[in-house]
Amino acid sequence: MATAATDKATKMQYLESAETQFNLSLKAKNNAEAHANLSEVHLLRGAKVMGLEEINKAAMLESTDDVKKGMMSIKGALEIKNGQYDAAIQSLTKTSESYEVLFDLALAYTLKKDYSNAQMAINSALQKNSEDAWGHYLAAVIAARQKDAANVNAHLKMAVAKDSAIAEKAKTDLEFVEYWSNADF
Repeated sequence: MATAATDKATKMQYLESAETQFNLSLKAKNNAEAHANLSEVHLLRGAKVMGLEEINKAAMLESTDDVKKGMMSIKGALEIKNGQYDAAIQSLTKTSESYEVLFDLALAYTLKKDYSNAQMAINSALQKNSEDAWGHYLAAVIAARQKDAANVNAHLKMAVAKDSAIAEKAKTDLEFVEYWSNADF
């Protein structure tokens, strides 16, 4: 619910309510699921340090394989936000290969400047969900960093077709400065 909320006040209200419920769960019994969920709440709020603290608490407790994989995806996202790209890649490779995880993995590789692995990860992500505009946008960024004009244009066209607001972002994004004067851009 909180991620789907459009206005910030509503989103924060949902997150506060969720935090209350997870803390109540922890008072009843210390459990990995509640700590992992609190970590996600902190991630959505932008409280990276608190998110990592909660995910580390969760990791110390017994949990199912599915919960462990979920924890690794949250941990990977938090590590990306903290600039810990190698750690994020390690965390994200220990979880499921969902679209979101593969997108985050592609982002971590991109930020690490490992464009070959970034390209493989975003291609895998887009095989799972070719409808996400931001996946195509990231693919265009990766292509731009590899000086691949054809894929820059192809992925930006797909991104804009799915979300027209991306066109304005691309026109000012320095990732694409070399392509602004290109007629296909």
